[in-house]
Amino acid sequence: MLHESGKQGVKSLICRAGASAAKGGAKVVGNTIKGFKGHAAQQAVTRGFKSADILKVVREGKAVQAAGRYGPQTRYTLGGNTVVVNAKGQVVTVFSNAPGTAKGLGKGFFIPLK
Repeated sequence: MLHESGKQGVKSLICRAGASAAKGGAKVVGNTIKGFKGHAAQQAVTRGFKSADILKVVREGKAVQAAGRYGPQTRYTLGGNTVVVNAKGQVVTVFSNAPGTAKGLGKGFFIPLK
């Protein structure tokens, strides 16, 4: 369950990507983002990824085609951060290769880009 402030963050994330939060969509031409899956929005908020970070990773990151659990996907990687986009153009999840502490705290959190 997402806290109320987290829900606002998700709406903001979707809106800043270029579409209405009510429709739950977003659009970026070129390296295309057409929307966010619920899991992706939650992970972005939880892991500290901002909309600008996601857009930068997709626009400037290295794209690698992969076979995902639910079909083909593109994984964009930049500075240790990864944004996974499915064949429909929806962001599926976001994560980083940050190791975190010995107890796993901070693992997968956004690594600031230079």
